[in-house]
Amino acid sequence: AAAAAAAAASEAGAAGGARGAARTRFGGRTALHWAARHGRLEVCRWLVEQGAEVDALTSDGTPPLHWAVWQGHLAVCTWLVDEAGAALHALNSFGCNAFQWAAQSTSPEAVAVCRWLHGRGLDAALLNCNGHSALHKAALKGNRRVCEWLLSGDEGGGRLAEPQLQADRDGNTPASMARAEGHEDLARWLEEWRRARTALTASPVETRVRAMRLFSCDRLIDS
Repeated sequence: AAAAAAAAASEAGAAGGARGAARTRFGGRTALHWAARHGRLEVCRWLVEQGAEVDALTSDGTPPLHWAVWQGHLAVCTWLVDEAGAALHALNSFGCNAFQWAAQSTSPEAVAVCRWLHGRGLDAALLNCNGHSALHKAALKGNRRVCEWLLSGDEGGGRLAEPQLQADRDGNTPASMARAEGHEDLARWLEEWRRARTALTASPVETRVRAMRLFSCDRLIDS
């Protein structure tokens, strides 16, 4: 493990231990970012022991934890937070937290990572600077399982609702973002979920008003 760690640090430009290799030329990424991204727990441990900064930021303000989350490396995530002291609630320059990185993950462990973040108290409902929720991110990547978990009202589910289904500052809803990326089935599912949610949460008065409007429109069309 020590040899692998040394090799990883060397590849990242290390010339004298992890502290000397703190940053590469590629957007401020460190050896710890790369080790976290690739799930190399022993390398992460070695780098931190050598003095690597656990919350080092890339040029867009992203810490190693977000990269580990993004790639579904739950063991690395747990170690970074519980043992290395990584900041669970960190935001990058775009206002994204770790949930919004987990939502983009194509890893089979994506939902497990979401559950872990939720259990640790991270805010799944956060909107970033552009009004994106984790649901927008999951929809963009076609991650149906993550979308289902985020919208689940069951115990342990994300319990997102209408605010996270709203359009972002550019007018894009999760459904429209899914559709733009070719995930038509997911887009239709999100739209149907939203309609069903609206129907369930509407008051009896609102339901009657909606029905009257629909009836009026039908009469106008028939005439």
